[in-house]
Amino acid sequence: MYELVRLARSGLTRHTLEERGFCGFVRFDELTKHAVPGEAGVCVVLRLAAAFPAFLSHSSAGHLAKRV
Repeated sequence: MYELVRLARSGLTRHTLEERGFCGFVRFDELTKHAVPGEAGVCVVLRLAAAFPAFLSHSSAGHLAKRV
């Protein structure tokens, strides 16, 4: 949780990201698998809410099969 607080206080905003060359901001609920760039790069999830996020106690994603 300390890391979240440190990042929140660092001034990392959409404006500073745009100044550093980030572009193509899309709302998470509007993102589709076709909208994700295929080339190498860095993706940032920018959360605008000031409150800490809530997490599920158990993942609803299921489990991956163990592959060797």
